Amino acid sequence: MEVIRINTINTDIIKAYKKLDSCTLSDAFDTLEISQGGYILPKQRVKNTTICGQAFTVRYLPKQENESNFGTFLDDIPEDRVAVVDNDGRVDGSVWGDTMALFAQKKGVAGAVLNGVYRDVGPIDKLGFPVFAKGACSRSGKNLVSVDATNVPIQIDGVRIDPDDLVFGDESGVMVIPYDHIESVLNEAKRLKTTDDSFINNLESGMSYQDAKQNKNH
Repeated sequence: MEVIRINTINTDIIKAYKKLDSCTLSDAFDTLEISQGGYILPKQRVKNTTICGQAFTVRYLPKQENESNFGTFLDDIPEDRVAVVDNDGRVDGSVWGDTMALFAQKKGVAGAVLNGVYRDVGPIDKLGFPVFAKGACSRSGKNLVSVDATNVPIQIDGVRIDPDDLVFGDESGVMVIPYDHIESVLNEAKRLKTTDDSFINNLESGMSYQDAKQNKNH
């Protein structure tokens, strides 16, 4: 098994990312032509919630006879981390529910991103705990899958995710920012946001679309 050295991102950098959005981050990836990380498919399931934090990765595999390792990773997730759970995209059994969300919220976990589905939709909505998933399913996955490993590289939608990568999610989608590109993506995203804000101000002032676009840096 590959061993990953976990690096910690400065809290000021995390705070700066929280002022951005997934669309601007995606545009920064395009501008910088970054081939690692990027957009993954889980969607926001609890309205008006966002996530921004380093990944705590979890890998599930089909359950073998007499295995009972389901959800046992919760005690190990550090505060402010995002639980990124790879269940191979399965939609026939959930790997996140209301008691897990409650415990994670009390512990200060930043949210959950699931390559799979969750359940207890109503109670989790009331908690306001950020869950990004590929759908919902009332059936528990406890008799279907078991935790194989934590804090190891995983892959979701063709994107490799390491335990020290940054995960950002909002209503438009989820972005994975590789640790080695944290600062370059942030700087480019901040530049793009300033340009976009200028573009919007020009449009609001009554400029034509073409003129507003041409003068967005002025």
